[in-house]
Amino acid sequence: MAGWISLYREIQNHWIFKDDKQFKWWVIILLNVNHSASKFTVGLELHICNPGQSFRSIEQWTSLFGCSKKTTVKFFELLETEGMIVREILGSGNRRKHLLTVRNWRKYQESETETVPETPPKGYPNITSNKKDKNEKNKREGKTICFSPPSLLEIQKCFATKIEEKGFTLNASQEAEKFEAFYSSKNWMVGKNKMTRWEKAVSGWIARMRPEKTNPKCQTPNYQEPRLKLDAI
Repeated sequence: MAGWISLYREIQNHWIFKDDKQFKWWVIILLNVNHSASKFTVGLELHICNPGQSFRSIEQWTSLFGCSKKTTVKFFELLETEGMIVREILGSGNRRKHLLTVRNWRKYQESETETVPETPPKGYPNITSNKKDKNEKNKREGKTICFSPPSLLEIQKCFATKIEEKGFTLNASQEAEKFEAFYSSKNWMVGKNKMTRWEKAVSGWIARMRPEKTNPKCQTPNYQEPRLKLDAI
């Protein structure tokens, strides 16, 4: 499998590093998620597996980990609780598989000397655009939209843009982190349904905050020099 991942030394302070088996399984996940986008089918529906995602069954992950199916499920549930992955079940019956997404995947694609640019480099798929185009096409054709959770960077950029457009006094980075933590804990569900347009949810989040608009520039009142009354002299 092509591609590479980067691990920072700070991972030694993470709880998963202290358990040899669980740390090994985590690295196996990082090594087996996609490095580049690919397509796959579920029944007669075509889906896209983006970088940082993997489409496998529990049995396939169990084989990679070398443990029991029950242990694999519990490990995934632990990672979800810790906000490290998100899972979406596609298909049904014996054909049911999991679309697993590693959160903050771009963090594992950075080097110390070069930060991953915000604009995707040449040859690297524009994940955000792909998701939007695919969702719009699916919506027109009446197909079920396959939701892929956004990265924290994408959320921060969306908050910054919308807050600036409205002229509100909100901390975009802080609100983005709250938004991401809240919906991750709910597995990106809105009520009983899976979220489909997270950008719209951002707009709703900002509206519910009832933020104040930035203060207009202070205008200096017209100054008129006082006139002296002659009879006061």
